[in-house]
Amino acid sequence: MCKFVKTIFGGVLGGLLGTFFAYIIFATSDNIPEKYGNLADWLSGIGSIGAILAVWWQSRQEKKLLKLQLENEKEQAFQQKRQLFKLNINNCDNTKDKLSYLPMENLKWSSDLQKITMFDEIVKAQTDVVQISNISDKDLIAVRVIFIYSEHEVARFNIDSVKPHSQINLINYLKENLYREFDELVSSEIPQEKMDSKMLIQLEDIWKNQRYFYDIEDQVSKNVVIDDYDKLSKAIDNLFKNSDIKPINKSKQIIVYYMTSMREKIRLVFEQNDKGIFYKKNLNMLEHRDGWTNKKGQEKFNKFDDEYNLNNFQESRRFNR
Repeated sequence: MCKFVKTIFGGVLGGLLGTFFAYIIFATSDNIPEKYGNLADWLSGIGSIGAILAVWWQSRQEKKLLKLQLENEKEQAFQQKRQLFKLNINNCDNTKDKLSYLPMENLKWSSDLQKITMFDEIVKAQTDVVQISNISDKDLIAVRVIFIYSEHEVARFNIDSVKPHSQINLINYLKENLYREFDELVSSEIPQEKMDSKMLIQLEDIWKNQRYFYDIEDQVSKNVVIDDYDKLSKAIDNLFKNSDIKPINKSKQIIVYYMTSMREKIRLVFEQNDKGIFYKKNLNMLEHRDGWTNKKGQEKFNKFDDEYNLNNFQESRRFNR
């Protein structure tokens, strides 16, 4: 704005000076004043032009100020509708009797996950749990959370809503996990017709008590025993006592999408490492403010931004442990 004012002022001043010197030159020649007019006429004309420019500039500035005021008022209205939440690293022990969700990629694995998230030390390393706490007075609406472990490893969660002052847990887990190995061992040794209620209860007890078998200090005297299935007993025993349990990668980027009651889409980005979860303010996007267009250097989010839509929004499998 200052540059524009200087330009106008310089133009008017230059015009006045140019006119003055031109008049001096013309005045030294015969009949020039009669042909081009006197100095007062020239100054009056240029002054009128300056006045017109000044009025135009003032009108332009008033429109800018009015537009800015309207935008600020509108932004304040959107801000009042935006919800506030926090993310925390959690573990399976703290998800009992709490609402939890599975990734969209694993909708059919809810029964397996119930087994995987039993209270034990072995599989805890194979689960990745993030807790969302809605600390505002408004519902979090149409929440989509994406765990990005690598370019090719992604877990997506869809949640219809998170009530005010409530918490939910998002649980991802290693696909090649300990329970799958346990289940495959059982399926390979026990025919389906032999899988009666007594056997099912025995197997469930063995799985629940794997911490007992995993006790490194006294492994020798603690062995898995399944009547008439010595080979299976030994295989499960070796599985539980295997100290080389592959852990899931918990270092990741977390993208959270949600909507306000004014249907404004919002994207917030976090990063998780061994020290915790950290908000990356420079990567967020507010639809009203940014127009849902990524800034330079944020093109990697385009795919996920395009996917986020209320149409065909299917909620992830949820359960209470």
